Amino acid sequence: MGTVAEIEDREEIRELLARYNHTIDAHQSDEWVGLFTDDGVFDAGGRAMQGPDELRAFADGVPVGLRHVIANEIIELDGDQATVKSYLFILAGKPAAVMTTGVYVDSVRRVDGRWRFARRVFTPDT
Repeated sequence: MGTVAEIEDREEIRELLARYNHTIDAHQSDEWVGLFTDDGVFDAGGRAMQGPDELRAFADGVPVGLRHVIANEIIELDGDQATVKSYLFILAGKPAAVMTTGVYVDSVRRVDGRWRFARRVFTPDT
């Protein structure tokens, strides 16, 4: 099952994934950007944004009313780094319907005791 430290790391990484969804959906751009390392990259289907300014511009442009939902995360720990794979569903409309699905592949890193995205790659399903 893993050591207590590994279990705690997995839970902290799951919380990072959840905070990402909550902050982007709530248009909390500064908090969302803070989930990345200083040199963090978000690649959204081939459009890569790096660093706080580019990330903030992306977050500020996300439409109102979306709900990001992840599922089936697989976390592979390696000390202060980890790789995470998960499915993404983006819901929109009233009633909510699935607008987009795809896969995240994340490189996360512990920085100053907190897990952060070093690189997040989203590949939409075709």
